[in-house]
Amino acid sequence: MKRFYGKGGIKIRKIIISILVTLLIFTGCSTDPLNEINTLEDESSIEDQIEEIEPIEITDTDLDLSIREGIWKNGVVASAHPIASKIGVRILEKGGNAIDAAVGVSFALGLLEPNASGPGGGGYMTVKMKNEKPVFIDYRCTSPLSADIEKYKELSKYERENSIYSLAVPGALDGWFRSHELYGVLDLEIILDDVIDIAEQGFEIDSNLETVFIDNYGKISSDDEAVNVFLKEEMPYSVGEIFKNKDYADFLKILIQEGRDSFYKGSISEKIIETVEEKNGWINKEDLKEYKSVVKNPLIGKYKEYEIITSAPSSSGGVAIIESLNMIEEFNLKGLNVESEERVDLLAEIFRLANIDRYTYVGDSDEIDDVINELTSKEYAFQRIKGYNKQTLMDVDINIINKESDSTTHFSIIDKDGNGVSVTNTLGYFFGSSTVVKDYGFFLNNQMYDFDINDWEMNDLEPSKRPRSSMSPTIITKENEIISILGSPGGNKIPFSIVQVIVNIIDLDMSLMDAINAPRLFIDIDENLILEEGFKLENIEKLKNKGFTISTVNDIGAVQGILKDINNEYQGVSDPRRGGKPCGY
Repeated sequence: MKRFYGKGGIKIRKIIISILVTLLIFTGCSTDPLNEINTLEDESSIEDQIEEIEPIEITDTDLDLSIREGIWKNGVVASAHPIASKIGVRILEKGGNAIDAAVGVSFALGLLEPNASGPGGGGYMTVKMKNEKPVFIDYRCTSPLSADIEKYKELSKYERENSIYSLAVPGALDGWFRSHELYGVLDLEIILDDVIDIAEQGFEIDSNLETVFIDNYGKISSDDEAVNVFLKEEMPYSVGEIFKNKDYADFLKILIQEGRDSFYKGSISEKIIETVEEKNGWINKEDLKEYKSVVKNPLIGKYKEYEIITSAPSSSGGVAIIESLNMIEEFNLKGLNVESEERVDLLAEIFRLANIDRYTYVGDSDEIDDVINELTSKEYAFQRIKGYNKQTLMDVDINIINKESDSTTHFSIIDKDGNGVSVTNTLGYFFGSSTVVKDYGFFLNNQMYDFDINDWEMNDLEPSKRPRSSMSPTIITKENEIISILGSPGGNKIPFSIVQVIVNIIDLDMSLMDAINAPRLFIDIDENLILEEGFKLENIEKLKNKGFTISTVNDIGAVQGILKDINNEYQGVSDPRRGGKPCGY
């Protein structure tokens, strides 16, 4: 599996000097992380000290999903795939920081979870570097400049959501490169080294990916390039079979050689345009050339003595998180069982109000305007929730439509210096627009479906606009030190999955594992209260009598989290609701 790319992309084999071997312990994801020892006193100078890093090896222990938590001293990556988490930690061990690891994990998940994210999609990143102000990077996809809006509205629902006309201009790659330009310290070839290895040598299909391939077989088989890359003899891969994506490896090698512009102006962009034109899509050279991610201030709220640093518009998730927590702060949740009728009733009413506000007032914006400041203020929260009572449902406007896919991925990272990053990436629906870029092995998104086609002002479809999102990469600090990093997939359920974990940690003093494992609820703006199966709700009849209808789902969200403990060590947890495993050192 050894393969290393030096400057200029030349394939070379380097020699391990025996005395330097003793300086490195590549621990992987040991099941006993507290016994791991970091023998490098100055990891930031690793590139100067050694010429070779051992090639990545994936063990049965790495893939064992019976363990979803660990505690480590120096750094943690919690992601939706154990190999991606291990790749991220190896980047930290090579001297990289949280941002370097985030870039590597993003590209790794594009390989390991090709259904949920990748360079053909978009997303958000909340960054808090040690002793620096936090930033929010918006690399949400944008609608094409030449999109025929009237034609799009006339398409069938299926075509609006799955065809080439659902494709928005990909923003992920620009966002990942922008973050690296701002904060990264390692060369891209070092960051992508393990990802290229795994793409070329292959990895075992697990039950999660097998299910996704089977469930979406129709979408995959509708595209010739997808059939060639993602099916085996035109059939879905099975558990235990080895999946290789050499096209994706070639794509990464071009990025190492030519950089970001190859995707938006160079050889890769030509393949993207060729792929789109063959299906008569709208994206052209000008769309790719003009795309730019946006670096802006995150939204920052306060809950008890903690700062909540979260997503700004074009995401509405951060508004929902801060507004919800502000309303919750008017009540005392300490001592209330997660499954108590009183807590469920209160959270349901609060979540309805937060949803109606974000759907009404939040859309694509490069600035945090007065309306957003109002929605996230303590005074507004007090006025909004003061009509709450336990006997009757609060009145809300239900004439709003919101639609988002649960098909997203999130990861959280902290490094040994206390730099943290929370990242949520997506293609939209699983496998996006059902279109794979020729020769490069990744799917293109279907983010156009996130717009409202009924000319609703805050999220209507216009050229070069970002559709509103619920993605909410979040960082919690206290006295400028990172306490927790959280995020989740789940569409419009995302912000409320995060809120429930935050309340469990702060108000109920739960461990991160217990806070994430605890059963969750969701409600949109109607009376349908959704509970996870197995939710042992106290006094369910009282809620029904109040006016709620109650239904159940298998799961709500899939939080990837990190929490700093009293020993200044980091607990990493991957939500058992989805495949994933934390890794650290």
